[in-house]
Amino acid sequence: MTGQAILDELIAVLGAEAQECRRLLPLLEDQERALLRADAATLAPLLRTLEPVAKRLAHLERDRQTLVGRLAGALELEGEALTVSKLIALFPEPSPRLARLRDELHAVVTRLAGLSRRNGFLVERSLGYVERLLNQLVSTIALAAAPTYAATGRTGRPVPALRFVDRSA
Repeated sequence: MTGQAILDELIAVLGAEAQECRRLLPLLEDQERALLRADAATLAPLLRTLEPVAKRLAHLERDRQTLVGRLAGALELEGEALTVSKLIALFPEPSPRLARLRDELHAVVTRLAGLSRRNGFLVERSLGYVERLLNQLVSTIALAAAPTYAATGRTGRPVPALRFVDRSA
């Protein structure tokens, strides 16, 4: 397959990636609003909607990497050195399409990254609140069940804080 044919496939994949990223934007905006309202009823179906978009993006990313590798091989270049800007310089005919795709992808990915960071922060804060609430609840239950004073006449030890939320999952 010629370099031009591989490039045409790559342009199609980049266009599909841009389209999926545009689909993802309103979903992450909805997720942000639901997180701010602590609206679990909205979050669950929203996550089910996000999953297939993320899977399609992962598949497209694998395709893009494969095509970049093949194109780099056809052009006798290193794959890491093959950027869209370099392709624009190497292939003048599709340059306007590539430039539009580059600019669109840069803008939408920048916006997605900001939303993702914000949503991650909101989720982390929510987990922190839930963890503190659970620790307080366990402490209250344990203290209510424990005698006020030990046999020695001293007060019982407080219940240590428990780690209910695995934040690395």
